[in-house]
Amino acid sequence: MRHAWLCIGLIVFGCEGKAPPDQPTTDGSLAVDAPGDGGSDVTTAKVSGKVLDYFTGDPLAATAITTVGLQPELATTTAADGTYSFEVAVGSKLFATSTRNNFLNTRNATTVVAQLPVIENLYALASGDVGRQFATANVTAVSGTILIAELQNDLGDPLAGILPAAITLVDGNGALVTGVSAPFFMNAADVDPSLTMSTAFGAAPARARVALLNAPPGTYTLKVNYTDANAAAATHTTSVTITAGGATLALSGGLQANSSTAAITDPSFATDIYPRLQKASKGGLGCASCHNLTGAGSVLPYDNTDPAVVLAAIKAAVGVINATTPAMSTFLTKPLFETTPPQNHPNATFLDVNDPNYKLFLLWITLGTKP
Repeated sequence: MRHAWLCIGLIVFGCEGKAPPDQPTTDGSLAVDAPGDGGSDVTTAKVSGKVLDYFTGDPLAATAITTVGLQPELATTTAADGTYSFEVAVGSKLFATSTRNNFLNTRNATTVVAQLPVIENLYALASGDVGRQFATANVTAVSGTILIAELQNDLGDPLAGILPAAITLVDGNGALVTGVSAPFFMNAADVDPSLTMSTAFGAAPARARVALLNAPPGTYTLKVNYTDANAAAATHTTSVTITAGGATLALSGGLQANSSTAAITDPSFATDIYPRLQKASKGGLGCASCHNLTGAGSVLPYDNTDPAVVLAAIKAAVGVINATTPAMSTFLTKPLFETTPPQNHPNATFLDVNDPNYKLFLLWITLGTKP
């Protein structure tokens, strides 16, 4: 039997190095990004692993890997045993795309580089195996795209018992994406049209997966409605990008989705924003590793021990806070993931506007930047 060896979002923390400098904006204000922790200089961490055939688990040699979400983009090719590695600024969130002959261009799930090295396997979907999914589902390949999402709860366990109606793909306006043949739940090997709800298959670890076929190219939000641990209705949202004739892998839910800020309704800078600007070792997003008196972001330092001093510097910098149109504040737009290169900052901290920290920062600005 053929098995899917999908392991999304494994994050392991380790060493440091150099990263690209901050980029100034056209109005002279600093690009607010979040390279990570360590010392007074910008640092990087090694991202490494293997590229595997999604359906067989076989390592894939001579597979090209490119990144999306970094400036400049990174590119490498796997060795004979399928291994790859590259250095990424810590504090980054990015996507890696695998390209190989007779395989669909495969956009992998998010890679998060928090502080130290990341060991993460990437995947590629063979054209023949994707064709089998269409045949098994009795679906004609129109756009020929495939989106496969692993469904997890907030603890990282398989999210079983989800009905098809609870899974939707919506555009930027919240409208359902048309033309999608979906959703089809998967067993341990392939799509299984007989499954009427998500079911956990496999061992060590078991996983629940869903496939959406024929989604048109574009960037969308995958929404999965579920019942949380408190028996309350909840929704996982995941940004996904579909490329023409390509494959997209995604993780819905999981441990990263557990960092909700929904309970914060009146954020203050000192209590809610300032701590998130600090180095990863201090529980922050890593911004202060670059934004300090001797780092590449010294024009706008965040590491002063007095939050009031940091807030004053932020408010004095042109364009960082836009009180009239909060969403246009570079405090938000610079670290926001951009779908089209070249990106205007070294790395991304917010994958999309659904990111809990993005929403928290936006709420803080909207409510008047409470000290």
